[in-house]
Amino acid sequence: MPVVRPRAARRAVVRPVIGLLAAGLAVAGCSTVQPSVAPQVDTQATTDAVRAPDTTGSDPLTASGSAGPDVQSQINPFDPSRSLQRLETQRRAQAERKAAKERAERIRARKAKKKKQRQKAAKQAAAKTAVEQRPRGGMVFGDSVALGAQSCLAARGYSADAVQSRTFSEGFAALRSTPRAELPQNLVIHLGTNGPFGADDFHAVMSHIGSGHHVTWVTISLPDKSSYAFEGSLNEMIKATASQYTNTAIADWNAASAGNDHWFYADMIHINGSGCEGFAETVDSAGR
Repeated sequence: MPVVRPRAARRAVVRPVIGLLAAGLAVAGCSTVQPSVAPQVDTQATTDAVRAPDTTGSDPLTASGSAGPDVQSQINPFDPSRSLQRLETQRRAQAERKAAKERAERIRARKAKKKKQRQKAAKQAAAKTAVEQRPRGGMVFGDSVALGAQSCLAARGYSADAVQSRTFSEGFAALRSTPRAELPQNLVIHLGTNGPFGADDFHAVMSHIGSGHHVTWVTISLPDKSSYAFEGSLNEMIKATASQYTNTAIADWNAASAGNDHWFYADMIHINGSGCEGFAETVDSAGR
């Protein structure tokens, strides 16, 4: 016959059994449930991964969108904006150097121009002073035209060694035969009416006279005939060659006599009384 235990006794037996079952379940659950613990992060490895180039073609910065400007410049060392700034700086520097060079060249050109102007002014002043200090009158070596003006030239202090139909070579021979001591400071050359001469002849005369004398060269005036076609070229040569010397002057008889037909006789070469005054005045004015 079974023994019947009181209710209190049954409870005392059941409770420990339930506790043991609960403990067993807890122990069994520990082997299947992972603890909720945050894993530790290797910050150094993460930083290295960010800095390392992505060889798979993906851009971690683009994916995350969280990289700052410093990280961007480290990942992409070729910065287009900085390159453009450097190019702009170089272009600006080149432009400034070019502008400085152009300014320097303009300054040098202005200085050279002013120097040339000063030299020209000094030369003109010296020539003017020499003319003012030079005594009036002189000696004329010429042909029949100068011979026709002999009296008018004498009135202005000039002596004339002039011969009718004299050529250039004959006139130069007369000049060379005159002792240098007898040559005055002012000399006048009027040759070419009876035939042209060249620049070499001009230089030969100037070389013989030397720089210690002032020489006035007189242009020629001839009628418009084919036999006198050399008039224009001879006068141009006289003017051009005389400009190469500092001790020369031009008495432009050709220009002075133009339009003054009443100064000439019928042949329009030899001069009358009016032409005598005109020729002497042309020579004397040029010599001053």
